[in-house]
Amino acid sequence: MKMFRRFLTALAALGTLVLASPAHAEALQPGHAPGLCLDFSTGEGALFTCNGGRGQDIKFPRNGVGPLKVGGSCIADVGQGQPLTLTQCRNRVEQTWQIAQGGALMSGTRLCADSEGGGKREGTRVIAFRCNGGKNQSWSLAGNSYPGGNNGGPSGGSYQTALLTPRHAPGMCLDVRGGNSDLIIYGCHGKTNQQFSFTTYGETELQVGGNCVTAPNSSGQSLYVARCTGSYQQRWSFANDGTIRSASGYCADVNGASRQQETSVILYKCSGKTNQRWDAIVR
Repeated sequence: MKMFRRFLTALAALGTLVLASPAHAEALQPGHAPGLCLDFSTGEGALFTCNGGRGQDIKFPRNGVGPLKVGGSCIADVGQGQPLTLTQCRNRVEQTWQIAQGGALMSGTRLCADSEGGGKREGTRVIAFRCNGGKNQSWSLAGNSYPGGNNGGPSGGSYQTALLTPRHAPGMCLDVRGGNSDLIIYGCHGKTNQQFSFTTYGETELQVGGNCVTAPNSSGQSLYVARCTGSYQQRWSFANDGTIRSASGYCADVNGASRQQETSVILYKCSGKTNQRWDAIVR
């Protein structure tokens, strides 16, 4: 625990403008072709069956905006209609990426990663193209994976830190309301009040800023953070469908499926809807 706290303190000291590679990477799959992943084995972006290989191991920036790396190279948008390409990292606008509305992966030139022609076959090129909101431009973590797990719930015993974003509201992150202890969604910025850490056991504490996410006494009330006590209300599990479930079997739910900043995150009966399903951007 002392080692983990020192690690968290060091992350905070780095600040949110540091875009060094995190310690974990993820594969990305397009919304129109589950089971196929963005792959750079040839040096250019294409879709291939998700296999966990190095060409699919994409490292994300610390604060959600910055370079995407595969190995020691950066993914670049080299022009509309051209395949995404691995190049030497140079901190250029075409190598800067962010998650935009609908799960789009948008470069600094305002073009989106696009499965060309909506193709669903292996070898389909992934190109830079005008953002249009199509499913072939919507990306998510392959296998709904959380840190330490290959297909849903975490496993093992080490701590991981991540930003948690609801699938119905890309660009929003789970956040501790300033001056309060309640949980809300807010535009992703990667500061410490959005850095959630958890052991990679299937049922665990979910910590932020040294406190634990706590379930309220009844459904419909806001989740909040409090001193970690190991109580039943502070036990959580991560399901294969992307839901975060309390020990009582209820889910972390963005109230009313709102996409507005400062919407409360409440405890609610699990429905499997996208406002209860979360993706982890690993720190």
